[in-house]
Amino acid sequence: LEYILGVLRLRKINDPMINKQYLSLNNSRLQDLYRCVESMADNNIEIHSFLKLEISNKGPYKQICDLLYVLLVYLTGQNAEGEIKISGILDQTEVEGK
Repeated sequence: LEYILGVLRLRKINDPMINKQYLSLNNSRLQDLYRCVESMADNNIEIHSFLKLEISNKGPYKQICDLLYVLLVYLTGQNAEGEIKISGILDQTEVEGK
């Protein structure tokens, strides 16, 4: 899931071929991915991530784990400029301790 987040962040490059052909929500594979992530969020699946995420406000989505929330924001293309920050990488012991 962390890799997928990295790929979705490629949208910032503003390459029309990448954004329209591969990373558009009109792409059927991206729609399938969105449904899977949404299902995981609906079922309150907890994902432990190596990414240290800082989220200023999840609004009504407080029950969703941080990684799934960030993926949903990036998948839908919502403008979250400044609201989501990847501030570092956690080591194995920090992830296991969560």
